[in-house]
Amino acid sequence: MDKFVRILIFMVRLIRLFAIAAVFFCVFSCSTTKFVPEGRYRLAKNNIEVLNDNNFSSGKLEPYIKQKPNTYFFLGWNPFLNLYNLSGKNEKSFINKLIRKAGVAPVIYEPDLVEESINNIKTHLEYLGYYNSNVFARINHKDKKVVVDYKVVLGKRYEISKLEYSLPNRGTFPSDFAKDSVNVTIKPGNLFSPADLEKETERSAAQMRKIGYYGFTKNYYSFLI
Repeated sequence: MDKFVRILIFMVRLIRLFAIAAVFFCVFSCSTTKFVPEGRYRLAKNNIEVLNDNNFSSGKLEPYIKQKPNTYFFLGWNPFLNLYNLSGKNEKSFINKLIRKAGVAPVIYEPDLVEESINNIKTHLEYLGYYNSNVFARINHKDKKVVVDYKVVLGKRYEISKLEYSLPNRGTFPSDFAKDSVNVTIKPGNLFSPADLEKETERSAAQMRKIGYYGFTKNYYSFLI
């Protein structure tokens, strides 16, 4: 009797193991383009490559890409995307609705967003001080999937040759500003960057508030270039 019970328990565990393995097989092998409409593509990946400066981190530009693919968790696998694709095409089915709610729908590639991304990247590069940068995209289609490769050629940077201040000629502000001038981060010889200018105005405004110029903000500063 005990032997029969042990065999029965073993069989139950074996069946459970096969069931788990079957679920994993279905999730791993299920097509991720099942719900991609005809003539459309799933956005599988974005790549950014800076062609003329190996020291420039392309990660700085990733936030300016308008359309992001589905997130991957392990070796290009997203269990929630695969789970979504396990559902049937009957949208009224309760089971299908439940599976889709637990999963994540595929990101459908939108060509117009590539051009918007290119413009975003160019604008941000100017903010960092790179002017007339060249940004273009190569679109790779395969099996109803798209990989977008963004190529970046950084534009020219300019050196600050001279720095002059124009201050109000009344009150104590000119002398208070002069005392802090040793801490100014923008100096002749630096590479020009609107991002650096903004950081300096924020720093200087904070210093002015600290010594009693309450309500002083970075908007009180302006630049002629």
